[in-house]
Amino acid sequence: MLDIVLLFDRSSPQQQNPLPTAIPKQICDPKLPLEKLDISSNNLAAIPAVIGNLKSLTELILDNNVLVSLPIEMGELRKLKVLS
Repeated sequence: MLDIVLLFDRSSPQQQNPLPTAIPKQICDPKLPLEKLDISSNNLAAIPAVIGNLKSLTELILDNNVLVSLPIEMGELRKLKVLS
Protein backbone atom coordinates (compact mmCIF):
# COMPACT_ATOMS: atom_id res chain seq x y z
CA MET A 1 0.00 0.00 0.00
CA LEU A 2 1.22 3.48 -0.86
CA ASP A 3 -0.20 6.64 0.66
CA ILE A 4 0.78 10.18 -0.30
CA VAL A 5 0.03 13.36 1.56
CA LEU A 6 0.87 16.40 -0.55
CA LEU A 7 1.38 19.76 1.12
CA PHE A 8 2.91 22.85 -0.40
CA ASP A 9 4.54 25.17 2.13
CA ARG A 10 2.94 28.48 1.23
CA SER A 11 4.21 30.27 4.33
CA SER A 12 7.93 30.06 3.59
CA PRO A 13 9.40 33.50 2.77
CA GLN A 14 12.20 31.78 0.83
CA GLN A 15 9.73 30.75 -1.86
CA GLN A 16 10.47 32.92 -4.89
CA ASN A 17 8.53 30.92 -7.45
CA PRO A 18 4.77 30.67 -7.25
CA LEU A 19 3.60 27.35 -5.86
CA PRO A 20 1.61 25.00 -8.04
CA THR A 21 -2.16 25.27 -8.15
CA ALA A 22 -2.55 21.71 -9.41
CA ILE A 23 -1.11 18.40 -8.33
CA PRO A 24 1.99 17.25 -10.21
CA LYS A 25 1.10 14.80 -12.99
CA GLN A 26 3.97 12.55 -11.86
CA ILE A 27 1.91 11.57 -8.81
CA CYS A 28 -0.62 10.03 -11.19
CA ASP A 29 1.86 7.51 -12.58
CA PRO A 30 -0.12 4.32 -13.32
CA LYS A 31 2.79 2.26 -11.97
CA LEU A 32 2.29 3.64 -8.45
CA PRO A 33 0.17 1.34 -6.26
CA LEU A 34 -1.33 4.43 -4.62
CA GLU A 35 -4.34 3.76 -2.40
CA LYS A 36 -4.72 7.03 -0.50
CA LEU A 37 -4.03 10.54 -1.79
CA ASP A 38 -4.52 13.45 0.60
CA ILE A 39 -4.12 16.77 -1.18
CA SER A 40 -6.31 18.78 1.17
CA SER A 41 -5.60 22.41 2.09
CA ASN A 42 -3.32 23.18 -0.84
CA ASN A 43 -5.37 25.86 -2.61
CA LEU A 44 -5.49 23.64 -5.69
CA ALA A 45 -7.49 24.92 -8.63
CA ALA A 46 -7.43 21.75 -10.74
CA ILE A 47 -7.01 18.01 -10.67
CA PRO A 48 -5.26 16.66 -13.79
CA ALA A 49 -7.12 14.27 -16.05
CA VAL A 50 -4.38 11.70 -15.48
CA ILE A 51 -5.86 11.13 -12.00
CA GLY A 52 -7.83 8.38 -13.77
CA ASN A 53 -4.57 6.40 -14.03
CA LEU A 54 -4.62 5.67 -10.30
CA LYS A 55 -6.59 2.43 -10.56
CA SER A 56 -5.68 1.34 -6.99
CA LEU A 57 -6.91 4.57 -5.37
CA THR A 58 -9.48 3.92 -2.63
CA GLU A 59 -9.39 7.28 -0.83
CA LEU A 60 -9.03 10.79 -2.26
CA ILE A 61 -9.06 13.76 0.10
CA LEU A 62 -9.58 17.13 -1.62
CA ASP A 63 -10.93 19.25 1.25
CA ASN A 64 -10.09 22.97 1.53
CA ASN A 65 -9.05 23.62 -2.06
CA VAL A 66 -10.55 25.95 -4.67
CA LEU A 67 -11.69 23.28 -7.13
CA VAL A 68 -14.54 24.27 -9.40
CA SER A 69 -14.92 20.95 -11.19
CA LEU A 70 -13.45 17.47 -11.30
CA PRO A 71 -12.17 15.73 -14.43
CA ILE A 72 -14.44 13.14 -16.04
CA GLU A 73 -11.51 10.69 -15.86
CA MET A 74 -12.24 10.31 -12.14
CA GLY A 75 -14.91 7.89 -13.30
CA GLU A 76 -12.06 5.46 -13.98
CA LEU A 77 -11.37 5.20 -10.24
CA ARG A 78 -13.47 2.08 -9.76
CA LYS A 79 -11.96 1.24 -6.33
CA LEU A 80 -12.56 4.71 -4.91
CA LYS A 81 -14.58 4.42 -1.70
CA VAL A 82 -13.87 7.77 0.00
CA LEU A 83 -14.03 11.11 -1.76
CA SER A 84 -13.85 14.07 0.55
